[in-house]
Amino acid sequence: GIDDRNEKAGPILVQRTQGSNERTSGSKEGSKEKIGQVRKVPRPSSLPNKPWEPNFKLKLNPPDYIKMKWVRGVSVYSEMTITNNLPFPQCYKMKCTDNSQFRVRPPMNFLDKGASASVKSIHHSYVLPEHNKHYFAIYHVKCTPEEMRARNFKRIWRRETQPDGVIRVPVAFEMGDVKISNSMKASGMPSSSTMTTITAGPISGPSRPGAKAPVGGRPRSNKKK
Repeated sequence: GIDDRNEKAGPILVQRTQGSNERTSGSKEGSKEKIGQVRKVPRPSSLPNKPWEPNFKLKLNPPDYIKMKWVRGVSVYSEMTITNNLPFPQCYKMKCTDNSQFRVRPPMNFLDKGASASVKSIHHSYVLPEHNKHYFAIYHVKCTPEEMRARNFKRIWRRETQPDGVIRVPVAFEMGDVKISNSMKASGMPSSSTMTTITAGPISGPSRPGAKAPVGGRPRSNKKK
């Protein structure tokens, strides 16, 4: 069953996704895509930096938290923008709280002064995530034009590297019951209309820079082969 921890969070709303047709007559069952019973969740708590962590100095959109729709077993994504408003190039690194549920594309990137980059955070799980539990952490550090052209992330993010700015952006989930079209079921791909396009922020620490994290909420078997 679904772990509905937000029963008292707000009213049940019915929303149509982009591309859905208002006219239902004459359509075959399963040919339409819509999200129903979307439950609003409270705004997540802010996450202050640790005493030794410097304040985040780049610009984020959205600036304070990420909102995602949760659908059991369906991949959804949120999109955010990071802008370098500093007078010198920057390199950022973005982490998540659970590599089995989240992916970040791209997890690291260089930003010239005044430049912006789009970051996509993807979520996939079979259980509604607990409120106020997950977040993205973003770190940034100053780099030289030569380092930016070389694009050597390992050289930038060494073990001894101290970031110039840190921020943790919490994630708020809205529960939605999604009906996917027959064509999407046949292809095994999530419908684009179930994707949530939102600007976002951070996740907490990857084990190693550039590591690809698996997506999916199914528990792994502990049986020895």
